[in-house]
Amino acid sequence: MFSNRFAACVLVLGVLALASTAAVQDKKGEGQKPLAPQFAADGMQRWMEVNKTDHRHAKLAEWIGTWDTEMRMWMGGPGSQPTVTKGTATFSWIVEGRWLKQEAESEMDMGSMKLKVRSFGQLGFDRYKQKYVGSNIDSMTTTLLTYEGNFDFGDKNLILWGTMDEPMSGEHDKMVKYVWRFPAPDKMVYEVHDTSIGEENTKVVEFTYTRRK
Repeated sequence: MFSNRFAACVLVLGVLALASTAAVQDKKGEGQKPLAPQFAADGMQRWMEVNKTDHRHAKLAEWIGTWDTEMRMWMGGPGSQPTVTKGTATFSWIVEGRWLKQEAESEMDMGSMKLKVRSFGQLGFDRYKQKYVGSNIDSMTTTLLTYEGNFDFGDKNLILWGTMDEPMSGEHDKMVKYVWRFPAPDKMVYEVHDTSIGEENTKVVEFTYTRRK
């Protein structure tokens, strides 16, 4: 049943692609010849190949489990005294072997206020882009954060880049760097770097994850 549905889905995608190409050609009025059957078949074969999973997807399994978290936030900027709060996070598959999700709860210390925050993230590897891609939402904002990137040489740290709006300062789409570090099998560190600060001492948020036994 699954294979039949999958084949039907692939067929529909192929038909849509061909129809779209034909429509564009007709609109231009340039009289191009329709795509040859072999071209359509090759395109479908490339589509099938690029959507296979590989070792980059398997690496996501290292996150799976329940973790205790400790968040440090430098509200006054790098060099200031950080606030420290604790929370929990659970990683599991959204789609087995392809897409990872994180569900997290933590407390944010805002001085006179302490807020409970829930966040939801997803991460996967896009074989066509050849990049890890992900997004995040939380209970404090109306913002969808997106990011993409890759492991550094030696596969030690995952470095992701994205943009963020900052309503307090009026900034839009400022560049942010997110770094996952793996100092031990049962420990991870997640950093948020505000690159608008400069080239050094840019870390403004840090989560330390410790796996529950």
